Amino acid sequence: MSKIEVINFEEKVRKMKRSSKVNGFSGMIKMLRHSVDVFEFVGEDVEERLQKYSNLVGKDSKDFMLNPTDMKDSWNSLSCGNPAIFNFMSKEVNKEKYHLRICYNPVAESVATSFSKLSNGLPVAQYDSENNIWISHTDPEISEKFAKILDSGSPEADILEFLLEYHNPTEKDYQRIKQKYQKLFSLYNKTNCYMEPVFIIPKFAKKEDDVILYLVPRDMFRHGFCVGMEKNQLVLMQELHMDELMLNGYFYDVNDNYRKIVGRTDNVNTMRNSLYRLANRYTDDDIFTIPVSLNRYVESNNVKSLVKRAARKGAELNDVEKKNLNSFCSFIKKNIDISY
Repeated sequence: MSKIEVINFEEKVRKMKRSSKVNGFSGMIKMLRHSVDVFEFVGEDVEERLQKYSNLVGKDSKDFMLNPTDMKDSWNSLSCGNPAIFNFMSKEVNKEKYHLRICYNPVAESVATSFSKLSNGLPVAQYDSENNIWISHTDPEISEKFAKILDSGSPEADILEFLLEYHNPTEKDYQRIKQKYQKLFSLYNKTNCYMEPVFIIPKFAKKEDDVILYLVPRDMFRHGFCVGMEKNQLVLMQELHMDELMLNGYFYDVNDNYRKIVGRTDNVNTMRNSLYRLANRYTDDDIFTIPVSLNRYVESNNVKSLVKRAARKGAELNDVEKKNLNSFCSFIKKNIDISY
């Protein structure tokens, strides 16, 4: 896949000189043309891959239908340099059909494809493109209800797919999880281009639906925050894992991961706006984005310089935000030598 220049469209437009209408329009036109070029390149590649897989099963590419929302979503995603996903489903013949999923990651310059065969709505085989063979599913049968969700290609399908990969919930378990995390499900619908679901089973878990759902940045290079739920509210948390402290070559005796709530809200759109500022930006290098409230954050590609930058940033923050920032800095100072 040839290199795709990453452009955050909305950020670029926001930074244009408002005093110059000519520069503003020419800059916008340039970025729109860039987005069209990227989308045209991706579109041609998608058509080639679709033709390849349709030929594989003796079908015409016209027999496959693209999920209607994928076209608009992929345009928005690629325009911002974010991953884009295309889901194609073939027409059903003798209760059999095929699902082709193509995922583009312009930052990593990679393309991932998944081609599966379904019978009566359930996946029965996966195509191994490296060995050119079909691999039959040997996993326990998925219920008809789960299969329908997975086939939809919706954000909910991502959550269920992740859950089924690591756990074995019944339909009742899943309904309890979905009801418990209804606001997180709704939030993921609005942020799935740059956030992804993670399920954790706590040590005290006694049954399959005793899992904890979080949303974390989809960008593997972005660290420092996640979103969960507490008392039916969405909560934004500072978060740092032990292994993330090794990114800059610093690692001391850290006994546990760090997590602290810095903002909470009942409103899904309020949290969506916060995550848009924090996560809808991709980078080629590791970066620490540490929120201090729903509206403000401190950011650096190095935890050492982040603490020093936090000292300068503190003058702009209110008392609660300063307290949240000091909590994070105290954790860093306790576990990392930043004196040099």
